[in-house]
This record gives sequence, C-alpha cells and structure tokens, in this order.
Amino acid sequence: MIIKNLTANNILNLNTNIELDYSISISGLSGSGKTTFCKVISDESLKRIVTLLPKSEYRFLFSEFLQTNFLAQNIKDIPLSFFLEKTSMTSNVRSTVGTHTTIFKNIRKIFAKKYKCPSEFFSFNNSRFWCKKCKGRGSNSGIECKECNSNRYSNEITKYTILCNDKEYNIIDFNRMNIFTLMKLSDYLGFTSDIIKMLDNMIKLNIGYLSLDRIVSTLSGGEYVRLLLSEFMTYSHSSLLIIDEISIGLDTNSLYNILNNIGNLGVDNQLWFIDHSDTVINSAENKIFFGPKSGKYGGEIVKESPRPLEEMFEINVNKVDSYYILKNLHKRNINIKELKIPENRLTAIIGESGCGKSTLVKDCIAPIFEKLYKNSKLILIGQNRNQSITSKSTIETFLDIKNNISKIKNIDNNASIEDIINFIPQKDKSYIYLNSIIDLGLGYLNLNRKIQTLSTGEFQCIHLISELFVYPNKKILFIFDEPSKGLSQNILNKFMKYIRNILNDKNITAIMIEHNDYLIKNSDFIIDFGKRTDDIISELKFVNNFEFYKNKKCINKKHIIIKSAIPKNNGIEYIKDNIENYFNKSENIFRGGILKNISQTARWIYGDYYSDNVIPEITIDFEKQLYSKNTFLYECAGLVNRILLLNNNKSENIEYFDYYNQENLCKCCQGNSNIESFDISKIIKNENKNLWNGLFEDDIMKAIKNYNYQKIKFLFKEVKKETGLDLNKEFSSMNKEEKTIFLYGYWKTDFYDTDKNTRRYWKGMIFLIKKYMKQSNSKLKDIINKSKNEIVCPICNGNILNHDINYLVNGKDIRTILSDTIEKNYKILSNIDIIKDLSEILGKDIKLNEDVSKLDFYKQAKLKLIELLYSSFYGFNIVLKNVNPFRDYANKIIEKISVNNKVIICDYEGINKTKDNILKEYFPDSKSSSFVYELFGYKKIYTDINKIRKIHPCEYCNGKKVLKEEGVFEGIDYEVPCDSCNETGLSEKGLNSKVNGYLVKTWLNGKISDFIRYDKKIENIKNICISMRIKELNKKELIELYNYLKAK
Repeated sequence: MIIKNLTANNILNLNTNIELDYSISISGLSGSGKTTFCKVISDESLKRIVTLLPKSEYRFLFSEFLQTNFLAQNIKDIPLSFFLEKTSMTSNVRSTVGTHTTIFKNIRKIFAKKYKCPSEFFSFNNSRFWCKKCKGRGSNSGIECKECNSNRYSNEITKYTILCNDKEYNIIDFNRMNIFTLMKLSDYLGFTSDIIKMLDNMIKLNIGYLSLDRIVSTLSGGEYVRLLLSEFMTYSHSSLLIIDEISIGLDTNSLYNILNNIGNLGVDNQLWFIDHSDTVINSAENKIFFGPKSGKYGGEIVKESPRPLEEMFEINVNKVDSYYILKNLHKRNINIKELKIPENRLTAIIGESGCGKSTLVKDCIAPIFEKLYKNSKLILIGQNRNQSITSKSTIETFLDIKNNISKIKNIDNNASIEDIINFIPQKDKSYIYLNSIIDLGLGYLNLNRKIQTLSTGEFQCIHLISELFVYPNKKILFIFDEPSKGLSQNILNKFMKYIRNILNDKNITAIMIEHNDYLIKNSDFIIDFGKRTDDIISELKFVNNFEFYKNKKCINKKHIIIKSAIPKNNGIEYIKDNIENYFNKSENIFRGGILKNISQTARWIYGDYYSDNVIPEITIDFEKQLYSKNTFLYECAGLVNRILLLNNNKSENIEYFDYYNQENLCKCCQGNSNIESFDISKIIKNENKNLWNGLFEDDIMKAIKNYNYQKIKFLFKEVKKETGLDLNKEFSSMNKEEKTIFLYGYWKTDFYDTDKNTRRYWKGMIFLIKKYMKQSNSKLKDIINKSKNEIVCPICNGNILNHDINYLVNGKDIRTILSDTIEKNYKILSNIDIIKDLSEILGKDIKLNEDVSKLDFYKQAKLKLIELLYSSFYGFNIVLKNVNPFRDYANKIIEKISVNNKVIICDYEGINKTKDNILKEYFPDSKSSSFVYELFGYKKIYTDINKIRKIHPCEYCNGKKVLKEEGVFEGIDYEVPCDSCNETGLSEKGLNSKVNGYLVKTWLNGKISDFIRYDKKIENIKNICISMRIKELNKKELIELYNYLKAK
C-alpha cells in the first residue's frame, strides 16, 4: 500500500509504503495520530467501494462514510479494510448479541422448520408473538417491561419448543442462553460449521459468558471489539483488519490467551493492532510508532517508541478513619451482605472480564450509596456519554464554557487547548477547566473536538473535570470505569498525579475498575474478583497495596508473534457456464458480506442478501443502473477533490467544498442542483396583496392552513430579524431576493420556536403549497400539477453548495470550473491523470457538472470502468457482467485493474449485444412484458392464480408474499420474504389447485419442458421458467427462445 502526502488532523504530508504480508502494531502517545492514520485508511477503503454504487443508493445507505479526507485520495493499492472499534456499535435495543451475530436467526430457522411456519414468527421484531406492551423491545423508555419480564415475547410463544439433550426449550430459553451453554447444545441443534466456529471464537476471546439477549449497546468497548473479532475470525478473508485496543478490559493472562487465538485470523488477513499494551505491541511482526509527541507535535512515524517511563506515586498508608458502609448488595452474580469502602482513598477493582466488577459498581454500589448517603454525591465518570451527548457535542459545549469562550478575543477553537490557554483570564471558569485538561496531559485536544471521537480514557478525564468543580465542600465518591482506555503512559502518569492531588481533599474518594498494572500499582486498596465464575459472589475483601503485591503470583510471560498476510490475488478469469448463478453468488458476497457489515442501514436494506464470507469482492453489471439521476461528472472517481487539490496552498476552507458531505450541500435542492416547481402565477389572485390579504386563491389558503398560519408568521418574523427582508409585504413590491425566499425558503439557518420547543426552517410557499394541496379536492390541484416543471435551484443557483465562500484554483473559482467544459478548463486540469481518460471516452466538450445518468450505455459503462481503475484496489475479486458490448475498450482497462486484483468476467460467448437491443430487435411491440407461457398459447394464467390466492392465501402472510418486521430504526417497518410459502402467497391447497389442467405450483415453478413434452426442438429452451416475463430472461435464453419461435 503506497501512502503519499497523507494529511489528516495532526498528520501532515505523510509518505510511507506498507507491505501487506505481515502483522503490524501501531502505537504512540495519545493524540499522536495513530488512530487518525488507521481510520483514514479504513474509511477511504470503504468510501471507494460504496461510491461505485449509484449515488441515490450510497447517499442513503452510507452517508457516514462519504466525508472526504482529501489527501487520502493519493493512497494506492488499498485493500478491503475494516476498523474494529467500540464506537461503531448501535444504540438500538433491538440489536442484541444474537441478532448481531446471526446466531439467533439460525435458531429461529430450526423452530420454523419444525413448525412449518416462517422463521420471522419467532423474531421479537414481529408482531405475531412479540410482547404487546413493549413491542419486542424488552423495555419501555429504558424501564424493564413488567408484562414480559424483559423477555420481549408474549406467553403464547412458550408452547413452541424444541427437544435438546432430553429437555424441552422454547425460543425465550434460547434467547437467554449464554454462549457456553449454546456450545454444549450445538450438536443437538444441528448448527452449521460456521456458527459452531463463531461460538468457539467467542469462548476463546473470553466473551462466552454473554447471552444472546444481551443488548449490544450495553457491552463494554472491549467486549464489543471481541464480539466483532469473533465474527471476523469466522467469515473474513483477504482483508486488512485494524483492531482497536484489544487489551481493553483484559487481565494479563486473558490477554495472552486471546492473542494466541487471534493468530487464526491472520491466516489470510492482515492484522494491525492499535494498542498501548507492550504485550500486544510485541506480538506483531512489525511495529509503527507515531510521535514524537501529541497533537501538533505528533503526526509523524518515528523510529522508536516515544513512551516515557512509569512515574510512581506515594501510596497512602495511614490508617483509614472512616468507611462508606453498604449492605445487602444483590444483582446477578453478586450477593454480598456488607461492603466497606475506605473514604479518601483510591481503590482499584480488578478481575477477569465478566466476573461482576461493573455489576458491583453500577447496579449495587451506586443505587445503595445514593439512598444511604444523600448528603454526599456519587459520580459515575463516563456514565452519561451515550445518554446526554449528540453527534454535535464538543469539548466546549460539554464543559458548558461556550459562552465564556465566545466573549474572549483571539480564540481559535480549532487550535489546541495548550495554545489558547494564555489568552483566557485566569479567574474565568473556562481557564480553570481547560488548565485542568492540560494538567491531565490532554492539552493537545481542541475545543471543537467532538465528544464522540474521544477515547474512553480521554472522555473520562473530560467528564471528571466537568464534575470536579460543581460540588464544593461536598463529599464525593468518583467511580471510574477503566480510565486507562486509550491513554498512553505519559497521560497515565499525569492522570495519576492529578488523582493523587484531588485526594488531598478529605471529601474526595475514588474507585476505579481497572486492568492496567500501572494504575493498580498506584492504588491504595485493591478488590480482586479473580477469575470469572458462575458461582455467587458473597464476599469481597479490600486488601491494601502492600499485602496485595506481597501475595501476588508472578505471571510467566510468553513471547507471542502473530503472523498475517493478504494473499496475492490477480489475473483475469472468464466464466462461460452458469453465468447467472455465479454472478448472483458474487452479488450476495458483495452486498450480503461487505456492504451489510459497513452500516446498520445496509443490514436492513440488504436483508435478502446473505453470505457466509466477508471477502473483498465487488460486482458490477454494466447493464443495470450504473448512475442515478443527478450524478455529476465531477463526482466520478473523486474528480472534484482532485481539482481542489491543485491549489497547492491548501485552503483552510477546503472542508466546506467536500461535495460528498451532505452538511455542505444546499438544503433546498439537497445537492441535486434542480428542484421541482410550478407556475406560481396560476394560483395568484392579486399580486398587489400580501399572503394574508388575498395574494393566493382561497383554496390555496385553506390548504396551507393545515400547516398552521402561526408557524408561517413566526418564521416570517425570524427571517426579518435575521436578514431584514420583509416577507409580509405585497408580492408585487418584493425585490428579487425577497421573492426567492418567500417562494423557495430561507435555508442558511433554522429558528427555535420556544412555544413548541422545536427548531424550524422556512421552506418556502412552493414547498407548502405542493405538500398541502395533495389532499385538496380543488380544481387548482390539477392546474398546479400540469404546470409542474424542473428548474435550476434558485437558492444555490445549481452549484449545490450551501454557502458563498470562494475557492480559487489557478485564479478561477471552483464553481466556475465545474460549470465549464473540460476544454475550457484544460490548462488547469491537464495534470490530473484521469482527465485524459475522461476526454477519450466523453470528449473535451462535456461539462464537468454534466448529469452522467443521461449518457448513453456505452459511455456510462466506460466511465464506471474508469472509476474502478482509479479506485486503486488491492487483492479484490472484481466480478464484471455484460462487458462484451464494449469489450474492445474494456480490455485495456481490465488488464490494468488485474495487476493487483482478480477480474472475473461473466459473459455469454458470442453475444455482443445489450439485452435492451436484443429485446427491441427480437421482441418488439411490447412483447417483452408478456409472460413466456403466452408464447405457447396460454392466456390469463396469472389472473386465475390471483383468484386462487384470494380463496387460498398463505395463512402466515395472508397472500402478501412478505412479512413485516420492525427494523433497527424505530417506527420503520421492513418487509422480509415469507419463507413458509416461498413468496407465492398461496397455501398448500392453493398450490395444489389446477389452472388449465396443471397444478398452480407447476405454473409458478415449472419449465417449458413441463408443458411442451413432445417437441424435440425445445432442447435449448426446455429449462426456461414458463411463468417469467420475457424481459426477465437472460440474453442467452432470449436468443434461444427467439430462434425456436422463428423456426416454428
């Protein structure tokens, strides 16, 4: 992989080549750039893949991957890359360990097979058997559902059972089972080898204690990363897997055990480990260190580890004066009569993952403490990260110092905190907070840093500061959950110094769940859970630091080396037989393997696709939709970004010209350059009146009254305050800008409606009239519809950006460049590699903002192939279908792609026409929409079958062929095929009914040979499904069918 001039966050112009045939550990100080480096590579890999899809598809499914890192475009030979990190987990309660891994789906299929009904009926997302109170969520507004005791199902489902090892189990029993138990029952359940392998992986990765009903968002970061690992160890091949802090949540013995097992994953994948643990760092075949320091002083690859030595602090050995005494602690595996917590001390709680540490702290200590010690304050550091933080939350807003900072001059929110601290008055609240951040070693952060992008350790430091100064003179018990996560030794040294300093206040007590040896060694007391056990824990003892280390056994550390490599994969292969089956299988790998693993939305949309493997395989059928409407030439292969980078003096505003980032796009046209409008003059009654006194016809005013006049008046008032423009005046007296805003909206900002506690945009009268006239019975509705037309967006004037900032390339604004032809821009563009290829296939007279979906087939196909070439993939299978119609051009491009990838071509030998041309030539006059059976004299077969479907519908889908389930997005249902009737919508009786002397199931699934039995001439068409429409047949079938009919 060749990385050239990579720039991202604190990484500037990084150049390096990375071989793909060994494992790599990537380490360095916190904030030195290691995570940024890895994220850029994985995001760029996935972005290049998804942007090969039609624009309408990738915008909807993968919007989070579209933001551009401009200089990442210079990365060449990039493999399929996945960044396995804790922050990618969904917060939806419907996502459980069982659904995430598909283990639960396999169990549902076993029930469905026994009871001959759809597997969806046993899903808690289906209304058939879900709990009517919580609708399968197990809770309502975060409170456990008492109706079903959080098992998500109605009692009716318990009558469906499966016999395993001489015991009956219902679906609820299986959902509550942990992985250990499921593994013991795997032979009885007939699990596939892949599912058994996944169960085994989960056990080896120390998460065998997780139950299938465990909600994914409740997993710790370490548990989630290991859950992902268990899946990728089962399915992944020939990919780069970047594993973020595998050491999190693991004691030393467990970590060694897991690293030993991860070796299996590296058989045909490359593994990168981001970690601070020496055990992990030294297990890789090669090491990359980022440094030399953090923030703006980092971002470089350095020769040696910049990690400082551990700094030890004095343990408080004085006699403990008082304790917090907590009684009757009961939850899960905890059943303790009494627990004493020494006040004004630092106590570390340690033990194997899943042993009960978090349960003790969050479910036992916290609620009891708050009841008993009402004059004291317990603060769970890090607890509110997912509850009170949005994607827009920054350090500045989280610390509630935004107003303070805004009053101070010369503050650049993008500068590091250590660079701006001297501009802030020392008595200001913001100075106290930010100076504490520097004391904790996090001065490299900036005020605009998104909270969601902080490591767990960084966030706990920020959260500590946000709480520390709020409760003066009050007793506080701080509880940390692995504060070492994501922090390097230099920051851990400062963190420990800071904690020791705040413990000088007698009112402060601290507890931390931790595995990091350094923090444990600096604790006053230790509670050791030991190994995870299924036994009830009835007693825990506090041991002082001296006694703990006196009795601690030394671990015999073994040196582990994990080998990994991506296999070489190149050349060209031709598939000539079973083309449709081969391509469909590849399509399942692409959409059901890669794409479904990228986003939750894709899991929902691509529900019908399934693959046992996640491998680098891309499919393109050149005769399917390649480009959707409003795809501009400059978007193809990231051309616009290549143009922007011609500005050698990189503009500070370049991020505002990321044409893939929807936040930069015009909200009126949503980045499409055109909008649908209508002739407003057709509904104006008197243009010398304003909106409220007769401007529009009465029926129009009646319709928009449904929006609420008060909302419009509120928005008009806010627009006037913002711009000085009056939308209440007579229409004829409005200037051009006022008319534009009146009709098409004001999109630069939204306005807060205090009465309704919501934010509103003024979207314009055209929008309101179109929306609310849909329900009207007025004659004006037809007049509006007939006058509808598409116009250039009047808000952005077709340039699709939501701002007026200039960006000059060789003295010419980017908007002007993109609206001109290649010819007129050739002096500027000639140094961009792809321009020569584009000029060859499209000509130099094409505009860069041309809608490429309007190009002919041959130009679109060639353009897509060029996009594939400039994606510069490595190690992929690239499966191409229907190349023959433009083979002469395609051959030379395919040869270039095949140097580092295997190109697999699926085409019928000797057929060089497109399917559209074959249909037009051989089946004109709308015959292509006919059914095959009509060519043999049968009529209205489907009409008769539909009548039978109404009489004998499938009892499960009621004749609809699909079932509805609630998806991962609240309130959005999605449809899944009814596997009980195989999507026919017919009951068994219906399938066995007869139409024209043949069974219905024969009509639906039968071939020509089932109906034409004594004609030897049908040999080449005998396997064609007789119920298909002609246009649904493949090219070879169409030609053979035409030849048969012609001969006949």
